[in-house]
This record gives sequence, C-alpha cells and structure tokens, in this order.
Amino acid sequence: MAWRTQAQVERAFLIPDMLSGSQCLHSPWTSFLFPEATQIKAGGRLRLGCGCHPRDWLHARDLCYVDNIICNKTMALLLLDIGNTRLKWGIWVRGHAGPEPELLAHGAMSQQSIETLAAAIEEHGRADAAIGCAVAGAMATARVDAQLAILGLNCQWIHSAFQQCGVRNGYTTPGLLGTDRWAALIGARARHAAEPVLVISVGTAVTVDCLAADGRFLGGVILPGFGLMLKALEMGTAGLNVPEGELREFPNNTSDALMTGGALAISGAARQMHERLSRLEGRPPIVLLTGGAAPKLELALGLPHVTTEHLVFEGLLCIARTRGLIQRD
Repeated sequence: MAWRTQAQVERAFLIPDMLSGSQCLHSPWTSFLFPEATQIKAGGRLRLGCGCHPRDWLHARDLCYVDNIICNKTMALLLLDIGNTRLKWGIWVRGHAGPEPELLAHGAMSQQSIETLAAAIEEHGRADAAIGCAVAGAMATARVDAQLAILGLNCQWIHSAFQQCGVRNGYTTPGLLGTDRWAALIGARARHAAEPVLVISVGTAVTVDCLAADGRFLGGVILPGFGLMLKALEMGTAGLNVPEGELREFPNNTSDALMTGGALAISGAARQMHERLSRLEGRPPIVLLTGGAAPKLELALGLPHVTTEHLVFEGLLCIARTRGLIQRD
C-alpha cells in the first residue's frame, strides 16, 4: 500500500506523470478524492478526466491512497480516415504526435463493418474528441457519425483549405482536393518542413502528389490501385480471373504477370512525377510511401523512400493542434 502526501503526489506527477502503488484500483479514497476519475479498461488503470493539477484535488492535510493514476493533461483524441473501401481509426492520448505518432490503439475495417466501430473503440477506452477526413461520401460519413453518437462524440471533419499548417493548396479549386490527400500533405510538411516531398498513397486509388520545399502543393496524379486494375482486366478479358500473384522480375504465370504489371505501371507514374519535381526543385525530393497497399509497391518503386503507416493521422494531428484539440509540444 502506498500512502502519499500532497507534496509527494505533485512531485510524482511532475516527473513523470504516473504513480505506482498498490494493486487495488477501487479504494474508497480514490472515488472520494477523485470523483472525475474514469477507468480505462486496457491495463486496468484510472484516468483523471477533469484535466486539473493534483494540487487542485488535495489539501495539505490530506493523506490519500493513490495507485496507477494518470494525469489527463491532454485529451484522448480519436482520429478517423474514411477511404473508398476501408475506415481507419486511431486513438492518440499524449506524447509523440509524429512522425509515426504513438497511438493507444488503432485499427481498420471495411465499410460494411462500420456499425461495429463504436464497440471497437470502446474496447480501448474513452475518447474525448474526434477529428477525421472522409472521401467515401455522405452515406458512409453519416453511418460513422451515428456510431460516434453512441460514444457521445461529434467528429470535426476537415475540409481542404487554401492554406493550412504550412501547406498552400495549388488545386484550381482547393476544396475539391481529397481531404485524405490534404491531410497526408500536411503530415509530409510537418516531417520535412524545408524539403521537397513526393507523397505516394496506395489504396483503392493511387495518388502521387508533389510538395515543393516552400510548402506549395504543386499538384499530382491519380490512377487505379491494384484492385481496380485487376477488376478492369477481369471484366474486359477472358481467362484472367486468377488468384493474386506476386512481384517477379520475369513473371512466368498469369497471376504474377498481373501483379507485376500493376506494380510497374504505378511505379512508372511515380518515377515520372519524381523526375519532374526533381527538375523543378533542383534536387531529388524525399519520397514518402503510404496507404494500405503500400507494401505491394515497395519492391517495384525503384526510388529511395520511407514507408509510413499513419501519414494521414499525422496531418490530422497537426490540424487538431491548430484547433486547440491537443496541446502544443
């Protein structure tokens, strides 16, 4: 059992912000002195939802029984990315926001499974706010909003702006740029603030976007992803409905020929845009590869690159910071 005075509590929260005491999480002292505390299922710890400093909870005369209390200086933020076929989600609580933010939990599901979103998130605790991007249309977004309502959340859906977080939108009509592309560009800018960047996102569709060193989004290309290419060939030809193949140097069967052909088509477009951006900037850009199907392209890309799983979430965190949803580092 660990009994701590106010001064001991304050010192412990200031150095790190966690106290390790007895195994008991249900002391009557805890519920009396910390009425705002809520239990996180994962790890069986308690989180203080009020966001105040320990000196506001305790008086000098009080001795309190403290065990595994986490100071909630930063709210738990739910990040959402509704793509054309999948929904990606993550919970960010505190700490490192990018590159590769530290997420308490994350997952993905098909659009057909959206009605399980609330249950999936509840398994990992409670979020205090939500921010997201959506390109799947109003119907899918409304279904997600209904799931968030079960959790008591109202998502702040982003829109592509003319300028935000150091990125200037070069689209003819800035608002028509996909919000997932916009978030990824902001994430790229946060990583490499003084470098040109080529952002390759491989999903249902593939986008190859060019970001200048001064923060200008110059433009990009969109082409079919692996799945759409294969479906088009299946629909337009006979005998090509075959299992998914692998990338080969010299494919000698139909499955591998289809996979390798798709990878080379995408990588060819990426290398063309890489050459154009290099010529404009006078130096080769940093290449960021992201998206659910990114691993299929890695071997065929033919460019030095960094594969990043959560580039869109990194951009959402940058936007969330400007909106006051999370504290600045």
